[in-house]
Amino acid sequence: MTRTRVARGLAALDIAMFLAASFVDPDVDYGATALYVVGIASFVVVGALLIDRVPTNPIGVLLLAAGTASAASAVVGVYANLGALQVPSWPATDLARRAGDASFIYPIAIALIGVPLVYPDGHLPSRSFRWVVAIAIGNQVAWTLGGVFDVSGALLELFVLVSTLVAFGGAAIAIIVRFRRGDLVQRQQIKWLAAVVCLASVIIPSGFLLNEVAPDVSNLLVNVGIVALFALPIVIGIAILRYRLYEIDRIISRTIAYVVITTALLAAYAGLVVVIGGPLGNVAGGDTISVALSTLAVAVLFQPLRRRVQRVVDRRFNRARYDAERIASSFSSRLRDEVDIGAVTTDLRQTANATVKPVSLGVWLREVERR
Repeated sequence: MTRTRVARGLAALDIAMFLAASFVDPDVDYGATALYVVGIASFVVVGALLIDRVPTNPIGVLLLAAGTASAASAVVGVYANLGALQVPSWPATDLARRAGDASFIYPIAIALIGVPLVYPDGHLPSRSFRWVVAIAIGNQVAWTLGGVFDVSGALLELFVLVSTLVAFGGAAIAIIVRFRRGDLVQRQQIKWLAAVVCLASVIIPSGFLLNEVAPDVSNLLVNVGIVALFALPIVIGIAILRYRLYEIDRIISRTIAYVVITTALLAAYAGLVVVIGGPLGNVAGGDTISVALSTLAVAVLFQPLRRRVQRVVDRRFNRARYDAERIASSFSSRLRDEVDIGAVTTDLRQTANATVKPVSLGVWLREVERR
């Protein structure tokens, strides 16, 4: 109970501390502040919830630590901004500025290295992954020396680069190893985590790539990607607490399908605007026609592309739905040529059991009155 109270109190303190620091920040951006309040709240609230519900699993502590590190980083940065405006400056203002600039990496390392290493059961996949933990800790120490205390050197920079690659790579390998060795429940839990990570890793780079062609779309995609990362604790909480766990296959297939469709349509739109805009822009005296034609072409492509992509994605990521549709289609083909009612009833029972797996099944046949 004491541990739960401490976790809840720390979560509330983190949110209050971040809000207070944001409102006194002279360079505050209220839109970004609102977004980051939601993000920090998701980490600390879910972390406190997991500490209460599954106290033996360290993932709750890691999520709470990531949120706390984000809030502390914001407070230190605001102290540096306010301190620099004073005459004389507040004590350790330069150190606080360096710490605020460098500390953004701490919550990222906790969330994307620490959590995957012990996800979902709270234990490392094997003893050999202790080396990954040691390298990750060494990476953070080296990063602190270089970013906060201004220690420099080619050897230190090389170690930071190599250890960063090893730490993130080791975390990814830990997830892969656990997925291959895990049972059905663990695999479903890992799918929840992978769905959000894949979504963010596709949307954020796509936003950066479209920055020159379509800045508004680029900003939208980057913000959606950030929201996806902030949703990571919620997804982890759902997976560990096993709330509606087995719906993830459908969620993954829909997410991947619409990410692929959106990326393809955006690429097609940008390409058509560039290609058509050249010749038609000179004729029409502007790019209105090229934009209109590109929009029309994308609208026409949407439905055919959606059906094709969804079919391919379901075959790989939502196999149950794909198999069910294939079995149902095969049954409808056989039904057209079958005349024996007993064979039709048996085939119907087998098809229903294979596709929807009902708890009980009954077939009602209407009797036709003969005159």
